[in-house]
Amino acid sequence: MRNGGAYDDLPALVSGFKTRYNKRVMILETAYPWTKDGSLDLTQKMIAAGASGIIYWEPAWITSQMKDLWNTGSSWENSTLFDFEGTVLPSFRFMTYPYDFPD
Repeated sequence: MRNGGAYDDLPALVSGFKTRYNKRVMILETAYPWTKDGSLDLTQKMIAAGASGIIYWEPAWITSQMKDLWNTGSSWENSTLFDFEGTVLPSFRFMTYPYDFPD
């Protein structure tokens, strides 16, 4: 993300939680739009900060014939791991990417 973005302080928070509470930390239900510029390599930043893992929030919730409570399609489809036609995006490889792990 750009400087000043919402995730800029997250590595320090993860490190701080691990130090203060002596517990493992995971990032749960995260997602970020693939339709915006400047995507953050959140997974690598969390590995470097000592997080145990990342769980991506509903990576397949694209609009279909099914409707949500407001009778519309998915309001999250630009944060999935698929494009608007359902084709897998390169970001899907975040699970098998060769990240740098600390020694």
